[in-house]
Amino acid sequence: MRSRLLRPDDIKGAWAIVPTPATENASDWRSENTVDWMKPRGGERADRRWN
Repeated sequence: MRSRLLRPDDIKGAWAIVPTPATENASDWRSENTVDWMKPRGGERADRRWN
């Protein structure tokens, strides 16, 4: 059975981890819905931009 772990040889090209705007309580492990939808790009709501 093959391992499911990602190994250095599995990575091809460049990878980026993009930060997500978060609410003030995002660091609390009990928090839910911690994406701050009002912060992205000029204050416009991200959920409305794509509709």
